[in-house]
Amino acid sequence: PTEFKELESIPATHANIVKHSNAFASHQYRLSDAVTDLHQLAADVKELRATLTGVKDKVETAETNMETYAHNLVLHATETYKKIKAFHVSVDKTKSTFSHYITPAVHMLQHAIMQQIEKTTAVVAEKEGKISAAQH
Repeated sequence: PTEFKELESIPATHANIVKHSNAFASHQYRLSDAVTDLHQLAADVKELRATLTGVKDKVETAETNMETYAHNLVLHATETYKKIKAFHVSVDKTKSTFSHYITPAVHMLQHAIMQQIEKTTAVVAEKEGKISAAQH
């Protein structure tokens, strides 16, 4: 019967349905793998972001520590400079004291000692002369 001529195409259409169904199933597995990979990729990106955030925090902490260290180093250097400058001032004052007071005092003492030695030498010579004269 020609009225049901369309029925002749059913086996070919059924074969196409099976073929496309199998192809869809194959793609569906690949799509499922792609979704799984996408979820894993998202997890990996999240883990990487957390790691980078941790590294960033450590870098910021290190920068802060270095700034604090540098600041403390500058303070220490400034204090050391002030102490060295005060020491130089003290040395200059000591030099000044020596040149104004101690050195002249030492010279006066040397002069007095020399005068005393000269007087003592003269007295000794005089007494030796008297002793020598008395012996003759």
